[in-house]
Amino acid sequence: MLWFGKPTPFFPFWIKSIEKNHGIFRWSVFSDQKFTDSKYIDSKIISRNDLKLAVDSLTNGRIRIDVDSPHFSRKCCDYRLLLPLIFGNPSSSHWGWCDTDLIFGDMHQTLPNNWMNFSAVSTHPGRMSGPFSMLKPIFFESFLNEKYSSIASAEHLSLNESEEWFNLIKNSGSKIFNDASILQPTRGPDALKLKEACAVWNNGQLSVKTTKGFVPSFMMHFGKLKGHRRFWIDQDSVTTNTWYCNRNGIYKTNSFLINLAKKLLYNML
Repeated sequence: MLWFGKPTPFFPFWIKSIEKNHGIFRWSVFSDQKFTDSKYIDSKIISRNDLKLAVDSLTNGRIRIDVDSPHFSRKCCDYRLLLPLIFGNPSSSHWGWCDTDLIFGDMHQTLPNNWMNFSAVSTHPGRMSGPFSMLKPIFFESFLNEKYSSIASAEHLSLNESEEWFNLIKNSGSKIFNDASILQPTRGPDALKLKEACAVWNNGQLSVKTTKGFVPSFMMHFGKLKGHRRFWIDQDSVTTNTWYCNRNGIYKTNSFLINLAKKLLYNML
């Protein structure tokens, strides 16, 4: 994960959910500041110029990052396909990325036992997912070689490029695991509308509400939920073993009276 600037208020939740999954992946955070002292995450400090020089070296100057742009923090995330080629462990079977505005559930429970036999794992059906994807290293290299010009000229990496990447892997005859019903039920066929979305994280186990009731989930991405005008974060909830997440925010209790009071308060604002 790459992040520059002030950490998001979601970051502690992301870290705690990762710590419950230590051992299944190697986790790395690259930033211009120290984000975490967690023994399960390799946190490295790099400057904007460090990233610029690394990308320039990787692509022989064909792709440049404008570190002075006011959109730099967003733009550097768009170059996620370059980061594993720069920072990835050569001995790893897969490289990947993820967002921080999400909570992971029990990966051992939700990933198939033979997940390493898949060339790609995406939490979105039909394309490589921005919130979480994993691929074998060769597909990073092949996609970069084929798409140099479009990557270099694009203002932002687009949905179409994610689909092209997905199709490149699929057309090679490689296996892809992208069952949204398991990995991200909020994107699956049984998904509810945004206003009905709800997830419960209980000591590493994550359940997400669907039209068929609560089901185990690999992750809960609350990217769109946090855009809701009522969304708030109870920072104390990260100190407990149970969190709830819905369109109103992240909190540690499902008390009807407390939630009703908060809704009335927001309606008065």
